[in-house]
Amino acid sequence: MSRKFITILILCCVPCFSMNSPFLAAKAIRSFQAGKPQEARQLLYKSLKKALINSREDWIAKAALNLAEIEIQSGYYSQARVLLNKIPDLEDNEIRTLMFWKRAKLCVREGQIDSALWLINKASQNNRKDYSFFHDLRIDELRIKLEKASGGTDINKIQDDIQALKKDLPGKITGAIFALEALAMMKENNYSGAAIAWQKAIDYYQTKKLLVPMGQSLHYAAMCAYTRGDIKTALVFNKRAIGVFSAMGMERPGMKIWLFSLFLSESPIEQEKLKNKIGMLLKSSPNFSAQKELKNFRKYIDLTPSESIADIFN
Repeated sequence: MSRKFITILILCCVPCFSMNSPFLAAKAIRSFQAGKPQEARQLLYKSLKKALINSREDWIAKAALNLAEIEIQSGYYSQARVLLNKIPDLEDNEIRTLMFWKRAKLCVREGQIDSALWLINKASQNNRKDYSFFHDLRIDELRIKLEKASGGTDINKIQDDIQALKKDLPGKITGAIFALEALAMMKENNYSGAAIAWQKAIDYYQTKKLLVPMGQSLHYAAMCAYTRGDIKTALVFNKRAIGVFSAMGMERPGMKIWLFSLFLSESPIEQEKLKNKIGMLLKSSPNFSAQKELKNFRKYIDLTPSESIADIFN
């Protein structure tokens, strides 16, 4: 592995997710999900140093995969792609499985759903029950299939797969399963059922102090409330979601929530304030597309910008 690649990893010091330096990696996962990105960065840096000292190419590759995961979640897609492209092709099935998986997640964020489906299918073919991420990958596989699903037959098949996955889980139902069920119900326009599932996910993540998925769940709960005409509840969920991501300093993931705020505001003055805020965020994130986010919203709810906010999405 080249020294240039190792230098890139050292400089790109961010939280990790699936690394094999057990103690530090596990702490980094908890730190990031609990909304402590700086602490997680420090833990990853220590893990990376140990990998370099021990000349473990597999650990270094997994560190890059972890870094890419965080870049994806943080909205830095070009950085994630650089990291994924720098990882060597090692003779390690677990690393190859992770590589397919992370690339699939990146494709979803960039709107390349067909490529994401091909990649997640490759990851699924290589997935093994003894991998620590076995069930997480299966959950993501179904989530990506939901992105593409368009008819009742597709949704019913995914619903059956979700039930089979729940039976296969070794412990209690997790927030990720509640979230998956909620997304499937939104695809079926069952927003009342989805709202209940999102609340279960929110409660789970709040109990576990997992702020990143909690913020995402609050956002979708706001979308469900909006669709049901309960604007007051939608505003509460949306405000909480903004608070979560703002507290963590994760402006890019929070941008779609600011965008959704425009649909919740009926005050022209408030809309102008929001548009100014969003305009500043867009300038600092040139790769972020309001049009693309509107398409993402429309995968799960019927949403049309009013004349007063349409310019943001043009």
